[in-house]
Amino acid sequence: DFAAIRHVSGGQSLIGLKSYDQRRRAFEGTAKHVVWCDEEPPQDIYSECLLRTATVDGIIFTTFTPLQGATDVIRSFIDKAEHRV
Repeated sequence: DFAAIRHVSGGQSLIGLKSYDQRRRAFEGTAKHVVWCDEEPPQDIYSECLLRTATVDGIIFTTFTPLQGATDVIRSFIDKAEHRV
């Protein structure tokens, strides 16, 4: 579930792979600089990912089609966009 990637700079990055069926507990742990959700995550997992990136000013990428309509995750994006106007 992890891979170490060596940089040309001599440094290294760790990539961790998780599945939503592992539930929120699997996403608990240390800070993450980048999280990429390639399908819409359940709200509790998305919230956990936000926590993992908060302390290091990280970023979350999400790439999905909202097949379930306006879920809580989708509404959180809409609400933030409406407050910026």
